[in-house]
Amino acid sequence: MIPSQKQLAASICIQFAEHYLAEKEYDKAVQSYKDVFSYLPTDNKVMLELAQLYLLQGHLDLCEQHCAILLQTEQNHETASVVGSPQHPLPPLPSSLPRVPVTRCRLLPSPVTSDASLTHL
Repeated sequence: MIPSQKQLAASICIQFAEHYLAEKEYDKAVQSYKDVFSYLPTDNKVMLELAQLYLLQGHLDLCEQHCAILLQTEQNHETASVVGSPQHPLPPLPSSLPRVPVTRCRLLPSPVTSDASLTHL
């Protein structure tokens, strides 16, 4: 496949994933997002969407794995940042949020773009 065909095929997979997500067919959405990687193996936006989907499903280990992969591939990119150090203290969480055992990664809106970004705790 030439690059434009790969991009088109990946775009179709993403559209399927978004459709399945809207229909709450999460397993099919996961598979559609995974299919993107056969065309674009380093699509970090899809990696982030997949991490968010795993978080939505309560698959915290899988969410954390995908967060870690994203942080490895984007360690020098501004959308993947390491916080929790004195230079980047964590903001307090609202008391209305439920407490979950995962404390190593959180998905936050990016101040640079409208996309979500990954913050590693």
